[in-house]
Amino acid sequence: MSRGKRRLKGESIGGQFAGLPHNLIRSRAFSELTGTAVKILMLLMTRYNGRNNGHISFSYSDAEKAGVARRSAQRAFIDLQDKGFIKQTKAGVYRGNVSEWLLTFRSDDRNGHGRTDDWKQYPDNEKDDLIAAKRDKAVRKNNLKNNPETKEANDNAPAPVMPAPVNQNASADADTLLRSLENLKRKQVLS
Repeated sequence: MSRGKRRLKGESIGGQFAGLPHNLIRSRAFSELTGTAVKILMLLMTRYNGRNNGHISFSYSDAEKAGVARRSAQRAFIDLQDKGFIKQTKAGVYRGNVSEWLLTFRSDDRNGHGRTDDWKQYPDNEKDDLIAAKRDKAVRKNNLKNNPETKEANDNAPAPVMPAPVNQNASADADTLLRSLENLKRKQVLS
């Protein structure tokens, strides 16, 4: 199969694709984006060519051409920046001088630095991951408990080895770290 073509149920699809990681799509930050912000993010991704992250130019007139009103686009850019999906690397001041953007979930092509994934710092993203992991573990445990085949196998199984005790202060440390990061963000916004 040639580069740039995909097969989907026997059909050949040509062209480029814009992909988002599943953990990003499932994050609380992404779920709280407005529809307009998601549209602007997708439009920004279509401008990313693999070598221009940090120099992705996009203006309000570009948004208007895509059917997004200027005021809605302004709110969407603020929403995307607040939730850590993009950073403005150059402010557009007048016609011909367009704002440039960086996608935080891709490497910075200006200086070769890795991705920052600022969206992971959005409040409660890490907590949500921990809660989801605990919920999944409880569901698996419940499914194993109620399945007669595994119940019979478990009756004949050797006694389980108990894991080492968990540090009870770990969640408190994570909460303290999250609060510190939020305070740091507030200080940066105010200065």
